[in-house]
Amino acid sequence: MKRILFIVLLMLCLFSPCFSEEELYEYEEHADSSFPEDSFVGAEINQKGDQTINIGLAGNYALQPRKLGWGGSATLGYNRNISSTIAFGASMDFDYFRTMGSNIYYMVPIMAKGIFQIAFGRFEIPVSISVGGALESYLDKIYFGPIAKPEIGLFYRYSADWSLGITAGATITPQIYQDTTQNRTGYAAYAGLTLRYHF
Repeated sequence: MKRILFIVLLMLCLFSPCFSEEELYEYEEHADSSFPEDSFVGAEINQKGDQTINIGLAGNYALQPRKLGWGGSATLGYNRNISSTIAFGASMDFDYFRTMGSNIYYMVPIMAKGIFQIAFGRFEIPVSISVGGALESYLDKIYFGPIAKPEIGLFYRYSADWSLGITAGATITPQIYQDTTQNRTGYAAYAGLTLRYHF
C-alpha cells in the first residue's frame, strides 16, 4: 500500500509542472485578449474608424463686449477618426452670459469640428477648431451669425471606453449688419471638464 501511494505521489510531482505550464499559457492567452494596462503607445490609442461622444461643462468669461460677464456652457459632440491623429465631427453648445444689467444673453452654436490629437501613454492632447453658426438671443433681439471656436484639451484615458479631461479655448462671434457702424465681434474665453465615450 505504501509503495502504491509513493508511486502516485511521485507521478503527481513529475507531471504537476506540465499542468501548471498549460494553465499559465491559458492565462496569458486570455490576458492578451483583454484591454492591457500598458497597451497605449504613441498615437495608436486611437485608430481609423474610432468614434467618440463628448459631454462637457465649462465656465465662460466674455472679453468683449465688456457689458457681458461670467457665464456657463454645456456641450454635446460627436467625432470620428479618419486616422490615428486626425478626427472630424460636430457639436452643439448651449452658452449663456450675465450682463451688467443682470439680464441673460444666450447663444446656441452648431458647428463642424476638425481635431488633431497626439497621445503619450494614456494621456491625449486634442487641438481643434470648430466653425459654424450660432443663434444668439438677448432680451427681444435674435441674431444668427458665424462662430469660430479654437480649443485645446488634456485627457486621461482610464479605460478602453472612457476618458476624462480638461478643455480650454475661446469663442469668436462676429455680428455683421447692413449698417456697418453696428458691426461688432464678441470674444469669450472658457475652461471646463469633458467626459468622452469611445466606441
